[in-house]
Amino acid sequence: MRFKLETDSRSLTEALHNFVDCAGRDRWKKRALQLSIEAEKSPFLAKIVSDYHWLELVLSTQLIGLETAGELPREGNTIECVAALHFAEMATQARSRLSMNARIALDGRIRDGLKAETGFASLYLEMDLARQLLEAGFDIEFVDLEGAGRYDLRFWKEGIEGEVECKSLSTDAGRKVHRKDFYRFVESIESELASRVRGDCSEVLLITLEDRLPADSGRQKILRVAAARMLTEPGIESISESFFSIKRERIPWRISDVESASEKEFYRLCRSVYGDACHVSGALTESGGCLLVMRSRKEDDHSKPVLEAIKKAATQFSGTRPGFIAVQFDDLRPQDLLLPHLRRNMGLLSYYLFHECQAEHVAATYFCIFGGLTAFEGGVGRPAFAIPNPKPRFQLDPAQYGPFLASLSDAEFARRLGAEPPVENLSRISIVKANEGKL
Repeated sequence: MRFKLETDSRSLTEALHNFVDCAGRDRWKKRALQLSIEAEKSPFLAKIVSDYHWLELVLSTQLIGLETAGELPREGNTIECVAALHFAEMATQARSRLSMNARIALDGRIRDGLKAETGFASLYLEMDLARQLLEAGFDIEFVDLEGAGRYDLRFWKEGIEGEVECKSLSTDAGRKVHRKDFYRFVESIESELASRVRGDCSEVLLITLEDRLPADSGRQKILRVAAARMLTEPGIESISESFFSIKRERIPWRISDVESASEKEFYRLCRSVYGDACHVSGALTESGGCLLVMRSRKEDDHSKPVLEAIKKAATQFSGTRPGFIAVQFDDLRPQDLLLPHLRRNMGLLSYYLFHECQAEHVAATYFCIFGGLTAFEGGVGRPAFAIPNPKPRFQLDPAQYGPFLASLSDAEFARRLGAEPPVENLSRISIVKANEGKL
């Protein structure tokens, strides 16, 4: 299929209505109400909702505007609104051109996304890449939805063709402490923590897990009761059990002295003291405050889920066309794509795939962000970086595979992201790209 996507208000309004109808209007409103109630219960549950379900929130806000004012809201039209509305438009436009069985499959995925803990992340990646391919002038086929293969998309034009398999990784993949579970843990002792913050103290309750934050309710209760006791009985200096220890200590001066620092700077300082994988909640006050820090003795391993995902993707292609594996991260910002350690790690994993896993049919791995659009002068960019296979089965001209292999200099990429140019040449590790569209 090939068609032109419109971005005028009338087309986006129609797409939003159609998308909500695919999910079921009553089902959509019930879910939106549920998310709203959860967000109002506590700031910790609100964080879960905003991190994992931003797309549903944005589309619900737009829908309310349509129903009350008869048009899409003009105020507060953020880059997230653009991402969410473009997603709805792509999904509904594609649906109108699918076979009946594929429409049923897509409707099922929309309904599944509405109730999933990770929201629409997986479907978003597939629709966003389909949109990029259409904008580049390719015909596309939703292979998996049509039941014609195990990969997601096939694309072609003028003798150029390829296949795409999408892998969306959960925010918590590879983490010993899942972010949403940490927020729920803190929410369960919110009153005790708030009382301690208002007290005359300057302390950290450092929770160190032997391994993972337990999933079973019994062990979680033991931890929860111990933390609550430490918060309400300041004379207790430590509590230990077989799978955790809690220690009371003073807030380090370099953290206590940053009350006016940005959230990003605050967490950077906390990570410098307690490790990159720590989770922090609580508050600082003029006289001190109370912070709850949770960490594991065992390091997070983000590499394992990424490697498992790309190895599985490599087996899903037909092998008769160049394959592109698209990996989407749920918890990164566009500027994070400039981080040297991220590029280096994804480069190492990709080269392991290319050289050790008989994946010569994979032309490149491609790494992007859930909803990670960025606005710059003259348009909207979809920032991502790609790792090309140095010894591919199919010889490609990068210029002909623009959605995946078009490149920018590191300095220009950083400029469009509004970030400082990297000190080292990241292009030694990967090809940087940022497709452009019009607002």
